Amino acid sequence: MVFLPNLRLIIAYDGTTFAGFQKQKNTGLTIQGILEEKLHKIVKEPVKVIGAGRTDAGVHALGQVVNFTSSWKAPVEKIPQILNNSLPPEIRVVCAEEVPEDFHARYWAKKKQYNYYLYFGPPSPFYERYAWALPKRLSLDRVQKALEYLTGTHDFTGFSAVSSSGKNPFKTMYKAVYQEEGERGFFTFVADSFLYKMARKLTGTLVEIGLGKEEPELIIEILNSKDRNLAGKTAPARGLFLMKVFY
Repeated sequence: MVFLPNLRLIIAYDGTTFAGFQKQKNTGLTIQGILEEKLHKIVKEPVKVIGAGRTDAGVHALGQVVNFTSSWKAPVEKIPQILNNSLPPEIRVVCAEEVPEDFHARYWAKKKQYNYYLYFGPPSPFYERYAWALPKRLSLDRVQKALEYLTGTHDFTGFSAVSSSGKNPFKTMYKAVYQEEGERGFFTFVADSFLYKMARKLTGTLVEIGLGKEEPELIIEILNSKDRNLAGKTAPARGLFLMKVFY
């Protein structure tokens, strides 16, 4: 049996024009699909790319992790340069390394960090693709109180899409904070894993609380009742970034 090295990449991408990370039938271009296509051309054989997170259409990443096995001939440290020369500019390989044969980008992940960005300034083409523009700033006190209810292990069914049904709804939220820098604000969520659209539904609910439309205790009610109808609207995909995967 020929041993094929297992290679891990950290990639960043602007998800605006892509149909998400995961390759699917009858969809548009995906990050996984493009990576596999370019790798196939380089190594002259089919390559299956495994991703740590299946980011949705329009969602971005600065620290997505993927792995694949391949008879890569060039030095591993040359992978970023070689791949970036063939990838579209919206996708960049940040670094590459060889990992143990049984490493799996998704199953080995212990925690993931997502950031969601808000924008409070005047209309700007530079934030249109990467943040959710809001009419005014959020109440820091209200948001902070609501965030305190999220940390720990909970059933997050109420903050998930219907298509998440069947998956384990219990997730451990290690960190849930909100910060502001100039005309931007951002939520940071760190959890062992996330249900489908969970980060965006959490953000939508927290924004309504921060704008004074709902009370912070709504978080407790949604966690206890598991009622998706109580949650705020799903925040737009453009403000969400997969920042880091922890192993």
